Amino acid sequence: MRLGCLHAHHSNIAYIEQAAFSKVELIHFVDPGLMNRISNDKDFDLEKAKHKVIEQIEWMAKSGVDAILITCTNYIALLEEEHLQTSIPIIKIDEPFFSLLCKITQPQILLFTNSATVEGTMNRLKQFASWQNQPVPDIEVRVIENSFELLMQGDKEKYSDVIADYIRGHLESNPDMKISVVQLSMVEAAERISQELQVSIGNPLAPLVVFFSGEDIYYTGKHLHVGSWDQDKEGIAWES
Repeated sequence: MRLGCLHAHHSNIAYIEQAAFSKVELIHFVDPGLMNRISNDKDFDLEKAKHKVIEQIEWMAKSGVDAILITCTNYIALLEEEHLQTSIPIIKIDEPFFSLLCKITQPQILLFTNSATVEGTMNRLKQFASWQNQPVPDIEVRVIENSFELLMQGDKEKYSDVIADYIRGHLESNPDMKISVVQLSMVEAAERISQELQVSIGNPLAPLVVFFSGEDIYYTGKHLHVGSWDQDKEGIAWES
């Protein structure tokens, strides 16, 4: 089983490797160019960005992988699957995360560093809640300003420090507030503060690890499923 992983930044590779996907062979594809174009090129509009995502996914689908995992929330938000010419299963890192968020009944804060990701991600969360017949979670979105450009400039350490300082400051004044980070690049900072303050901070990697290390996992239509594998169902499976 060969799983192609699409990242917008090379730092995300380590997160997925550490998730111990022992059931699959990981093939990594890194393309930071889309984020740079969106941020810096005024002529690179939304339609061009969506076309680039389609182009990237279809190129990966022809490279010998059995499925594709998208780890970049911006790529996920821009992807319009109805325009794809390939039928290869596409796994989105945010779906197991959304499942976790929908189970939280108290008000919660979602932290982003990339403001361009917010609208698309929140729209997908609402769609996911509808698919699962669950109410939309009570969420306040916050963007950590002047941070994402640090990652794009290659200063991952400073980037994580800024996120960690923001989370620490917020939890010190609001210790009971439920907080999650949305982007995979934010996981290191979230885990650091979680250990430092002995609190739970949601992130998209943790539920993905649980998801892939649990029971049989298979993909049908637009969604991943955990449970007994039905050979009559169309999709792919990692059998325990």
